[in-house]
Amino acid sequence: MSSPTYQSEWEDQSVPHWFYQDLAELHRQKREKQATLIGGLPTSCAQALHTHGIWMKHNVLPKEFFKRLKFEAFDYFVGQRDKNKRLLSNWHKSQSFTLPLHYTNLLRQPFLQSAITDCFIPMPLQYAAGRKAKPEYELEAMAQCAPSFAFGADKNSSAPFAIDHNAETPGATALLFLENITAEDGTLFYIPGSHRMTESRIYWEYQRRLEEENQEEEYEVPMTRLSDLQELDLPPLLPLAR
Repeated sequence: MSSPTYQSEWEDQSVPHWFYQDLAELHRQKREKQATLIGGLPTSCAQALHTHGIWMKHNVLPKEFFKRLKFEAFDYFVGQRDKNKRLLSNWHKSQSFTLPLHYTNLLRQPFLQSAITDCFIPMPLQYAAGRKAKPEYELEAMAQCAPSFAFGADKNSSAPFAIDHNAETPGATALLFLENITAEDGTLFYIPGSHRMTESRIYWEYQRRLEEENQEEEYEVPMTRLSDLQELDLPPLLPLAR
């Protein structure tokens, strides 16, 4: 995480110490949730989520699509049987399975392309990526079948392509990670194309806090810290970029 003394280039302003304290607390909470979540998974699933992969249960996808994907994936990786022995061992009997990140190449094969229809892809994803850009968001479309994903679709919420994934939501059955999980990475949410907080996002959050403080002073309302906001149903902050 960036140092509290980090000097921004935004109008020669310094990012205040409390900003990093609040982010550190959010990261701590995420790590606790991550540990609890991983601890309740089968070993193979936990290992997959710690690298580049996805864990799927049969009720995340339409039954026939899940069955088709599982068997086609087995055949696709059969040439690397020794390398993927643990991954493949129980696929044909299990009700869940894991796949490495490069299985996105598999998803672009015709036998699965035909199974992914417009009705299978949520409207926010269609809006964000464009219907003809299907290979770019098949992965997200598949995971989107889990009820634990929620899109910001109204004018006052986050961008339409922002996905807030609360893995502890009742009915959550798919857990998606597209890069290695580190201490500062959030594990319960994913935004396509950007997993880490950018400087522009830091600036936005910083300016937003300043505006809130000014407004609170005007109305003489006690200041609400970021940690207090976690009790509300708000999108989580993105971790800081290294």
